[in-house]
Amino acid sequence: MNFFCTHNLFSLFILIFILHFFRFNFEGENYREEPKAIVFLSKLLILFQSCNLCFASNPLLSISQSGTMLTIKSTCSKCNDVFTWTSQPHMLGKFPAGNLLLSFAILCSGASINKVLLMFQHMGILVYHYPTYYYHQRHLLVPSIVKYWRGYQAELLRKLAGEEVVLAGDGRHDSMGHSAKYGTYNIFCCTIGYIIHIVLVQVIVLPIKRSLAHLAYIQSCR
Repeated sequence: MNFFCTHNLFSLFILIFILHFFRFNFEGENYREEPKAIVFLSKLLILFQSCNLCFASNPLLSISQSGTMLTIKSTCSKCNDVFTWTSQPHMLGKFPAGNLLLSFAILCSGASINKVLLMFQHMGILVYHYPTYYYHQRHLLVPSIVKYWRGYQAELLRKLAGEEVVLAGDGRHDSMGHSAKYGTYNIFCCTIGYIIHIVLVQVIVLPIKRSLAHLAYIQSCR
């Protein structure tokens, strides 16, 4: 009997240790870091079986979708209370956070939007369509990335002003025989170990007898 008691106490101690040091963190510093979960609709509707105010059963439910966000409107026939619940907060005043963060994750991970949406479709997860992703990318994500990069670059150049530095550059584009439409040229500061300038050149603007890398190099030196 003493063995079983000791074993049970030991198991309880291990459980308390795990719950204390590996407990789930339900908070995040922002919407991106906040944990998210996949919830089945049938399980979600269990929470709306009664009125939010008077607790009368079976209120009238109206469900709408906006990409990855669900909006459930509950109308009670007894007290006439109308309660509206959304599965996500909004960002920038009007964009469902899940939609914008999904577009951000796809862009930053380099994933294919076609593959991601196909995966969601196979699993039956609610998601937006292609135009929404490209709208987010063109009007919100890319401008934000460019703005951040320019501010970051300006700060680097400010720190290097008046200093003696060693620079190195290299271009990247398709090999000969391939159809490269764009080429990039990066300027690397060997002194601080950071890329301080990036140039993107389109092939159709190339002068005669001038390579893609050469033109990118000239533009990066301006």
